[in-house]
Amino acid sequence: MKINMKNNDIVELSKKRKIKHVVFEDATVKKTIVEKFPGAIKTSDLAYIVKSKLSENGFIDAKTLLATSLCCDEVNREMEQDFTSLYKHNFSMGG
Repeated sequence: MKINMKNNDIVELSKKRKIKHVVFEDATVKKTIVEKFPGAIKTSDLAYIVKSKLSENGFIDAKTLLATSLCCDEVNREMEQDFTSLYKHNFSMGG
């Protein structure tokens, strides 16, 4: 499944998301990310976009199993928490 998103689509989905995870945003870090990685989005936005696209394609939340295999760095915990907040359970396979 290919997901084509435009910036305004991401902004709209971001407004609708129900993720409660709060992220500290340093202005310098945010500026650097925008400069070095144009089009980068927050992990919470990514999680909501994935959930929305899966739903549009017939996936049912209650029947969707979340499994992750992420590097154990703390930088990846945020993404795992964002996805888990949407799907309630996560089978972590390590990384």
